[in-house]
Amino acid sequence: MKMYFLSFRLTSGFVTLLLTLIIAPPVTGQVTGRFYPNKESYAVGEPLTFTMEIKNAGSEVVYLFADTPLQSGNGLSFAMQRTAPQSAGAACGITWNTRLWEGDPYELKPGETFAAQWPLDFWYRIEHEGTYKTGITCHTRFSSLRGGIQELQFSSDLQFNVVPGDPANVEGGVADIRG
Repeated sequence: MKMYFLSFRLTSGFVTLLLTLIIAPPVTGQVTGRFYPNKESYAVGEPLTFTMEIKNAGSEVVYLFADTPLQSGNGLSFAMQRTAPQSAGAACGITWNTRLWEGDPYELKPGETFAAQWPLDFWYRIEHEGTYKTGITCHTRFSSLRGGIQELQFSSDLQFNVVPGDPANVEGGVADIRG
């Protein structure tokens, strides 16, 4: 009875390729997010909006998940406080799980950015002029071929001014939003 052994020579190039395929580095750090206000100044009663932006600075396609609930965190966290002019107001905040958009995971190609606008005053109505500071944090997930499913958390601290509003302009802006 003859026995045959398959032998081959492991080269450093082959080992590097094999390790790259088996233990591919995750894409963390290549997918980033931020929030920013759409304006530096708003009128009292005017809808306040901010933009959430997620960017793929990596070299491969990633898929963003629409649902934010995670076991390690809550979808969106929001806190706001008036800091000026005369006296700082009480801080308010809320955390909620939400869908960042409707539908399937969003394909984000290398170099592309996903952006969505959200109402900053969705939970609280701003009725006084002043300078406001807001902190927003997002917990979500994305997947990639090499990195699998990964968590993404990003936060931004925003500052904006609320100035006295012209009632005619405020009512017109609200009518525009309602359609």
